[in-house]
Amino acid sequence: PPDMSARVAASKRHWYDGQDLDVTPAEMLTLRSTAFWPWASFLKYVHEPMSAELGQPPDVYLCGSLLGPRPRQIKEVIELGAVRDQFDRAHNCYLEVAAKRKYDIFIKVRPDFVFTGAFPSVLGADPGTVHSRFREAMNIKGLTSAHTSWYQCRHTCESSVHSETDFGYVNDDMIYVVPAALADKVFMAEGYARLLRKRYAYPEHWFDPEEGFSETMFAKGLLAAGVLSRPLAVQGYPAEAGYDHRGQIGACLWKTVPKAFCGDFQRSMDDVLEALRSSANASSTSASPKRH
Repeated sequence: PPDMSARVAASKRHWYDGQDLDVTPAEMLTLRSTAFWPWASFLKYVHEPMSAELGQPPDVYLCGSLLGPRPRQIKEVIELGAVRDQFDRAHNCYLEVAAKRKYDIFIKVRPDFVFTGAFPSVLGADPGTVHSRFREAMNIKGLTSAHTSWYQCRHTCESSVHSETDFGYVNDDMIYVVPAALADKVFMAEGYARLLRKRYAYPEHWFDPEEGFSETMFAKGLLAAGVLSRPLAVQGYPAEAGYDHRGQIGACLWKTVPKAFCGDFQRSMDDVLEALRSSANASSTSASPKRH
């Protein structure tokens, strides 16, 4: 609808470091002009196609500090002050933005993210789920490199555990698309999320990812809040990360690699979500958790 808008956090920080990428001269020219500048890549691959799809530009908020003049596409810069981590930042940012007007969709984007392909249609998103890339996955059909945030170029799914029958996913927290009906839960305060996680038991046959990653905690909090997820296809990487994300995606920056070897007994995403719903219904009638 013409009145639909989206919140997208964006950055004006510039970045260029592509000398060791396996790309053609024409592709390198594109990289020089857009992809290695996070803000320029955001305009090309997110803002412009989304504006065309919605019939108007999305509202863009930057929650943080901006060095230099504010680009005209940024509606407002929101200074948040000190925050504990990215989840508190997202929570505080959401509270500020949601108080300004009613939105149908919220899109959270890491400010230094370099997009190298078009952002998926927001109008086609499932209104009952969050869409994000997956940091880990096991026994899920149909995933590709664009749906994952680490070891994208491998044909296997990245997972800290391996099981023939268990299945599951861990949400990546760099980018996610959130319907307004789920926003309060997705952007909940970290203290409340921590309480939910302590009380939550993974359903039977759900894989048990390593607890040390912030993404694992984020994903478990979403499940504990009753928020289900679908994979989001986004090509790109964070420019200023502590890990070599650019190196991980370098060999498949311009192509999509199917995750054909994602487990021995792969389920469709619909089957994964149905299993979660069935487990939630069963747990509502039983006080006996199967696994912590």
